[in-house]
Amino acid sequence: MEQEPAATYYCNDGKSLVQVVAPPPMTREEKQKVIDEWHQAFWAIWNSFTPDEQRQLNALIGCQTEAPEK
Repeated sequence: MEQEPAATYYCNDGKSLVQVVAPPPMTREEKQKVIDEWHQAFWAIWNSFTPDEQRQLNALIGCQTEAPEK
């Protein structure tokens, strides 16, 4: 399904083209369903990693896995 871009941006002195596609019109309930499905998919992916892999990924992006010491 091809959609027309809602906005187009040129970055890096015109070397990169970014086109933003807006979602089709939908009700609040439909939007919430999409958000819930993305949320469920994210956690399924996250839970597929071992705890050690999760810690490594958190460290990579600067997240802490334990509460800071006082």
